[in-house]
Amino acid sequence: MRLSRLGVLSGLLSLSWAGATVQKPGLVVPPVYAGRLNDTKALFVESYEAYRKYAWGHDDLAPLSKGFVDSRNGWGSSVVDAMSTMVSNNYACSEDGFKPSCEGHHGIRRTSSLTPMRPLFDASPHELQEYIEEAVNYTSMIDFTQSRIPGAVSVFETTIRYLGGLLSSYELSGKKYQVLVDKAREVADKMAFAWVGDSVIPFGFVDFDSNTPLYFTSNIAEAGTLSLEWYLLSKYTKNTTYADLSVAPVIHIANLPSPLPGLAAQGINPVTGEFIGGYVTWGAASDSYFEYLVKYARLTNTDNSIFINTWKACLTGENRFLAKCCVRPPLTLRSGLCSKNRRSETLRISPITTTARFGLSARMSPGHVYAVAEMELNVLESLGLFPCRELAAGFHYTGGRLLNNQTIVDIALELNEGCWNSYASTATGIGPEAFAFISTDSNATDGSVSEDQLKFYSEHGFYITNSKYVMRPEVLESNFHAWRVTGDTKYLDRAGDAIDSFFKYLPAPVAYGPLVDVNNATGGLIDDMESFWFAEVLKYLYLTFDDPDNISLDKYVFNTECQPFEAPPALKSYDTPGRLTFVAQQS
Repeated sequence: MRLSRLGVLSGLLSLSWAGATVQKPGLVVPPVYAGRLNDTKALFVESYEAYRKYAWGHDDLAPLSKGFVDSRNGWGSSVVDAMSTMVSNNYACSEDGFKPSCEGHHGIRRTSSLTPMRPLFDASPHELQEYIEEAVNYTSMIDFTQSRIPGAVSVFETTIRYLGGLLSSYELSGKKYQVLVDKAREVADKMAFAWVGDSVIPFGFVDFDSNTPLYFTSNIAEAGTLSLEWYLLSKYTKNTTYADLSVAPVIHIANLPSPLPGLAAQGINPVTGEFIGGYVTWGAASDSYFEYLVKYARLTNTDNSIFINTWKACLTGENRFLAKCCVRPPLTLRSGLCSKNRRSETLRISPITTTARFGLSARMSPGHVYAVAEMELNVLESLGLFPCRELAAGFHYTGGRLLNNQTIVDIALELNEGCWNSYASTATGIGPEAFAFISTDSNATDGSVSEDQLKFYSEHGFYITNSKYVMRPEVLESNFHAWRVTGDTKYLDRAGDAIDSFFKYLPAPVAYGPLVDVNNATGGLIDDMESFWFAEVLKYLYLTFDDPDNISLDKYVFNTECQPFEAPPALKSYDTPGRLTFVAQQS
């Protein structure tokens, strides 16, 4: 364990001149949307009250059986994950509180007239403050030195949920609860056993009983999605070891030869520090590595250009290798050309075939262009698959604005259109866990696509491959960023539509539950409401309708679990020498 190196972090760089901005200046939510704040509070309070009654101290509520599920070591992840949501989303309107104004927050009622009224949930500012105090008191008694259930501890999941939730709540509550930092340090000290010997790549899981890692291979998300949280822990403990441990693997991965230009392989060996195979993806087990490159640059204002340079190379690789035109009637290819936004672009046939995994853009005509999320060398796949959860466009917005590159922002908006189409096309108005499309280099004659799927595809431009909705937040995350960056009220309307669908289709015997089938309104629910329902879905929805100055994108950086972290004043520019290269979409 490497906690012997002590040091005091230097002060954050503060600049007096105007810095780069992410959020649209002067943004105001029109008054017509004011009732949506109460809608999200109603969702939160009903869900959290049920959790308190039936699952308190456990990780997840089981809303059908009125029980609990311990999926995150039994420490009570819903308490810790929800804490920053209580504070940041105006739930903590106390007399000495965390918000400048609590006017109008003395009761929580479903106000939308689009669907039947929900019951009134009385939650006064005093009661909401009690939620905070209760959560802090509970957290102070968690013993993070041992798992409450058998099994190892995920360094990645524990970092983004527990470490992130503790430190975000500490900042958002005015830094008044030192115990939150103490508990963050306690769990990080145990996770530090993931680093062994001279290797800078941590193992993904640690046995807290024996203080030894599980000697499995890791991936770039597990190794490269620690930097924000561990940097903050160094800041508040004045121990640079945490930051050193978390940043070293990112720099190491960035310097490894990649299978494709700019695109790191997914698997990595913590013993040798080398990539395992040539599998490249923007999906799960890779996605947040790319996300944290640009976010770390913004959170720290580092003068190390490797973070921005690597992120720019990733985007260039994404555009070069992971962009596809889909085949959808009446798309026709003429002399190797595909029309994109009334612009003809030459399609280059690549010898590298792909498994496409990103979403349809309704703005593309006559064909739709997909940003592909995964690729495996020398393997031909006939279909493109995409779970929208794997590549929320939020960090495209952030990076595009920080680099003052409108092309990146436009790509993010196109991806957002594709993800939202997966919501708008289903019977419930809620998107599926995964969907597929047929790209121009596909060979869909293997019988793997059913007649019903092809019929759905011809109408909507994609077909469903995993029909569950497990309460993932990423489409709403991207929608939130699109609103804050553009100010287009269509994103407010879409968030409101999602809220209405949640009220209509997710109610369980207590609280709300995931859907078995988003295209079957009577298909039933799943008995597990995970903590990211509190931390991400409800926070992103609330912040979509709240005053944009609350948790401004110019003042905060979100971790991958929607935990907001205070950022220093922005630099004038985050760009570095060398430019992004965008090429024609490949066929």
